[in-house]
Amino acid sequence: MPPCVITCGMAKILSIDTSTAACTVALSVEDKVIQRHKIAPREHAQLILPWVDSLLAEAGITLHDLDAIAVGQGPGSFTGLRIGVGVAQGLAVGASLPIIVVSSLQIIAQTAYSELNHEKILVAQDARMNEVYWAAYSKDKTGLMKAIVEDQLRLPSEVELPEGDDKWCLVGDAWNVYSQVLAERLQTLDFQPAIDIFPKAECLSQIASQLFNLNQIVSPEDAMPVYLRGKGAWTAVSHL
Repeated sequence: MPPCVITCGMAKILSIDTSTAACTVALSVEDKVIQRHKIAPREHAQLILPWVDSLLAEAGITLHDLDAIAVGQGPGSFTGLRIGVGVAQGLAVGASLPIIVVSSLQIIAQTAYSELNHEKILVAQDARMNEVYWAAYSKDKTGLMKAIVEDQLRLPSEVELPEGDDKWCLVGDAWNVYSQVLAERLQTLDFQPAIDIFPKAECLSQIASQLFNLNQIVSPEDAMPVYLRGKGAWTAVSHL
């Protein structure tokens, strides 16, 4: 598996993502990243704070020594996003830290690049209610995945390829749930979908490091989940 290609600089950043079935937390300190990662549906709330404590202890620092906290803000699992963003906000308020918010689809794309070494990534995550979270990402000159098609909510029959003849790698669990519809829609693609790519916090750390260096930070109260749906949909999805 190719390593993540972007170093995390000197900033000390705690990174959290709970937008999928994966619970993933990483700590970047002095160009090193340590991580806890587990595919654990419905265990995020039990795992996340003990992992934060163990990472800080392993690095020999405290929460107050950090420069920022990064969090995947969605789109993704409504319950997972509320847990991840809520924990990030609580930790940031307690330690007077800023937050770096990152698209969870971008984290998936960055992880896919790290694991598959493919520079053009289509992300399609099951959004329930017969819809998908959809985006297209391409590696830029710094090694980070940047959006070519911004994150959006679509019917599987509505997704479209970006313009051009580039070959794209298909990533995300929607390729399994809506395989027939997506295969018909994207029949010109040569690549088999990689449905088992989950976001990893070590790759969130890469993105967060660059955003921190660019001062793209927010206060804890401004770090909000991105659901790509209205309030009514939260009620419906939370009961699925």
